[in-house]
Amino acid sequence: MTENERRTSKRITFDEPVRGRVGGVAVSVLDIGLHGSKLAHQAAIPVGSTADFSFSWNGHTLEFSAKIVRCELQGFKDGKKVFHSGLDFVLLRGEAESHLRRIVLGAQPVDEPLVTADAPPPSWAPTPFLRFDDEEMLELVAAEEEIAERRRSAATPFIECRLGTDGRWTRTPVFDSGSPADGFTVPGSEDDRELDLLCRTYEAADAQTRVRIRASLEARTRGTG
Repeated sequence: MTENERRTSKRITFDEPVRGRVGGVAVSVLDIGLHGSKLAHQAAIPVGSTADFSFSWNGHTLEFSAKIVRCELQGFKDGKKVFHSGLDFVLLRGEAESHLRRIVLGAQPVDEPLVTADAPPPSWAPTPFLRFDDEEMLELVAAEEEIAERRRSAATPFIECRLGTDGRWTRTPVFDSGSPADGFTVPGSEDDRELDLLCRTYEAADAQTRVRIRASLEARTRGTG
């Protein structure tokens, strides 16, 4: 199935917010189909990566391996970033496939093959779903991310930022305030926008300036340890 077919195949939205996770990122499921899903969240997810995706529905936890095909900044909500991302399902674990059929197609028998975009429409009526208000969805995402951020800050007082050879940054909660050779470490309470600015400044700097940036930040983190 081509990417266009995946995007145009049948998708549904939920009448209540559905929370899930992609790796360690809290997400809300905006819509879902047999082959992929659209999510809202407040932390960027690297495009092209493969991650574990899970959410709960009717008392069941559905678990997938999914490829992130896009991740776009949609704007800001209460000063926090809001991203929308698209996933393609790579592997459906356990009973995820049968539950996914029931969500998307209603009464389709479990042993029938997944419907593709060019297949005839099913003869049964799928379970009706109503779109949950986007503003309310974003508020729930923001609240969950705020709680998660507080827990991270309390559990791990520092964030280690490393610049990969591919030009991408990774941010990892750590207990050690020391700076890595390919980046720097900041207090866990650092504002996202300030951290983005630090990353851009470090990335554009020459080797000597990077050393000075690391030294300055190490002095800051020692003062918060």
